[in-house]
Amino acid sequence: MSGKAEIVSPLEIKSEQIGLFVGTKGCFVKGKIIIPSKKLYLKIILETKVTRDDYDKAWRACGINCNISTGEDGGVYVNIKSPSEECNKIVMKKVQEYTSEFNKKKPTGGQNKNTYNFKLLIDSNYVGRLIGVEGSKITELSQSIKTTLNLERNPYIRFYDDGTDNVETLSFKPEINSGKVWLSISYGGEKAFLKVKSCLIEFINDTLSDEQGHESDDGGFEADELVGGW
Repeated sequence: MSGKAEIVSPLEIKSEQIGLFVGTKGCFVKGKIIIPSKKLYLKIILETKVTRDDYDKAWRACGINCNISTGEDGGVYVNIKSPSEECNKIVMKKVQEYTSEFNKKKPTGGQNKNTYNFKLLIDSNYVGRLIGVEGSKITELSQSIKTTLNLERNPYIRFYDDGTDNVETLSFKPEINSGKVWLSISYGGEKAFLKVKSCLIEFINDTLSDEQGHESDDGGFEADELVGGW
């Protein structure tokens, strides 16, 4: 299912905006274009009932590349490579949706930046499941916080292997193995510690509960990656 079909299309942004559009380590393109495109494409081509292992294999095999660059004429172009023309159409639609959203955003320079740090009493082996394949699960937490706080941009979320004990400590359901993991959440907007904390607890309890649907995209992402911010 590796990428075979290719399409190149002009993008309605300025060349100096490419960095903002793509995001740190490509997090904006990944979260707003590639991950939702993969989910929609696999939903179309896979059977309704599929094992978790088969879904994860299909996810990893579905290679989607979305490269943003400046052309010889000075314009900005997106080069999409995916498994099929059908997948290309899905990716292109997501590109258009994100471009429209990007161009409508207001400057965020006047917003207050808030950073909340947490010590999570969970086994570090759970981090892969919480991040998900290519960040698919942690993106859900990012979107949840954005919606709850009515933010213009998704928050930045980052896991750490070590940290200070002088932060908010969170415990979870008894069936979740204990340990120590640190997490940081940053965003531009009003202070809302309790709401962020509530979103985080609900996300971890739900994600690590024993009964998982076949679309739980765990594993396959570095624990120190930034997620969100678009």
